[in-house]
Amino acid sequence: MRMLDPQPRLRFEQAVSRGCRLLLPVAALLVFAGALALAACGAYSSTGIPHVTPTAGSSTPGVTQTPGVRAYAYLFSRVDYPLQIPVNDSDTVTLTLSPNSNILTVTPVPGSGTASVGNPIPLPTDVRDYQDVGAAVDTVSSSQSATSPIVWQLISAPRQSLLTPATAGTARGYRSSVQFQWHVQAVAAGQNLIQITLHLYFVYLDGSEHDGSIDITQTPIPMVAVTPTPLNTTLPPLRLPVAGLTWLAGIIAAIRFIWGAIHTVHDIADPVKDIAHAAQAVQSRLSGGNESAAQSSRNPHAQYPNPWMQRAHQPPSLNQPSSPESSSPPSSNQRLWPPAQ
Repeated sequence: MRMLDPQPRLRFEQAVSRGCRLLLPVAALLVFAGALALAACGAYSSTGIPHVTPTAGSSTPGVTQTPGVRAYAYLFSRVDYPLQIPVNDSDTVTLTLSPNSNILTVTPVPGSGTASVGNPIPLPTDVRDYQDVGAAVDTVSSSQSATSPIVWQLISAPRQSLLTPATAGTARGYRSSVQFQWHVQAVAAGQNLIQITLHLYFVYLDGSEHDGSIDITQTPIPMVAVTPTPLNTTLPPLRLPVAGLTWLAGIIAAIRFIWGAIHTVHDIADPVKDIAHAAQAVQSRLSGGNESAAQSSRNPHAQYPNPWMQRAHQPPSLNQPSSPESSSPPSSNQRLWPPAQ
C-alpha cells in the first residue's frame, strides 16, 4: 500500500499556527482601541438619583400631604455640573425641577455629571386654594473652616413659581420644568465644598406664605478645580480627532481580522481536501483489489493466460463432428502403447 503524503498534515498545522499568531495582535489592537475610545469620550459620574413610586394615601385640597391614588404629583430634581474646571476658568451648574420623572433618565454629556437634591418632594394635587407654589434655592459650604476653591454665583432668579400662569377659563397646573443656574469660577486647585439647598414655599389666596419641604444635596457637588497643564489644555480639543482615529483603527483591525480568518479557513480546507482525496484513493485501490480477487475465484480459467491451456481445459463439443482421421483405426505402422516386446 502506498504511504500517505505527510505534507497535508504539515500544511494544516502551519495554517492553525498562523491563525493563532494572527488573532493575538488583533485582540491586543482591539483592547487598545477600546481604551483609547474611553479616554477620548471622557468620563462622567452620577450620584445615583432615586426614583420614588407614589404610594396610596389621602389627599385633601389645599393641604400639602402625600397624594392619593388617582391624583398625585412629585417634584423631581436634577443637577448637571462639570467634572473638572481649570483654575482661572469658569463653567455653569444647572438645577432642573420638574413634576416629570423622565428628567432623571437623561444621559449626561462626556465630561459632566449628574446629582439630585434629596428625594422627590410631594406636591399638592389641587392648587385652586393656592395663589402660588414655588421653589427657592441657596448654597451652603460643607466646611466651616475651609474655603471652597470654586466660587458659586447664582445667575437666575432665586425664587421661581412652579405653577403655570393664571388665565381665564383655564385651570392652573404645574410647569413642565424650572431651571436654576450658577456661574462657577475656579480660583484655586482643589475639591468643591459647596452644597445646594432647595425648599418649597406656598402662598395661599389670602396672601399668607408658608414654607414647605427643605432638601439639600447629600454631599458637595463633586467638581474639581485643576491646575492647567499642557496635557489637559491640549487634550480636550483633540478628543474628537482621537475618537475618530480610534474608530478607524478599530474598523481596520476588524477588516484585517475577517480577511485573515478567510485566508486561514482556505489554508485549513486545502490540506483537509488533500487528506480526503488520499483516503478516497486508498479506499478505491483496496476495493479494486477485492473485486479482482472475487472475479478470479469465480472464473478459474482467468488464471491461465495461455489460450492453448484454456483450450486444453475446455470439454469437447458434442455438436462438432469428429474428423475422419480421428475416427479411422490405426495403421500397421502405428502401434498402440505399450510397444511389442
